[in-house]
Amino acid sequence: MIPQTQTILGPVHGDCYRTVLASIFEVPLETLPADLGWRRFKDPQGFRKWLRPWGFDYAIVEWDRPDLKPVPWPGAAGTWHLLGGASPRSGNHATVGKDGQLIWDPHPARTGLLPGYGNADIFLPLNAAAAELLRRPVRSAVSPAAQTGQQQDETPWGFIGLLAMMVGIGFFAGRRPAGVDR
Repeated sequence: MIPQTQTILGPVHGDCYRTVLASIFEVPLETLPADLGWRRFKDPQGFRKWLRPWGFDYAIVEWDRPDLKPVPWPGAAGTWHLLGGASPRSGNHATVGKDGQLIWDPHPARTGLLPGYGNADIFLPLNAAAAELLRRPVRSAVSPAAQTGQQQDETPWGFIGLLAMMVGIGFFAGRRPAGVDR
């Protein structure tokens, strides 16, 4: 599993589901359709067909427990799965789980899920390669710069990009600290 951060934020059309699958399947985020979460919800059989070439089927487990873990855990021990539930921001959210425990939140805030209702998409491997993929340890993505031995810039461009976007749309326009006059 290679942790990735979602690129589309929002309670309705965010891409947390796609990001969870890209993390578990260890593929670049942009190689998967942005509307994967909606496909699964609106057309479960179509989503099942989409998963087959990847070597998977899936089952959904739902519960209403404060600790977000069904007892006993119904998935294969030691395998990655999607863990969903209520987002602290609003709406539903998808995260990466293992054995019913939240391991990675793809949202940049990394705030996880609220206690209560939860669900898990348990990926059922259809071949040995898919089964092995579900048991891989957490790994870091290797950037092209690291492969060529170039120095990597440690600047958090994600935060700087967000800040630049907020300035660009005038988010801070007319705002100043209390007691400061222009």
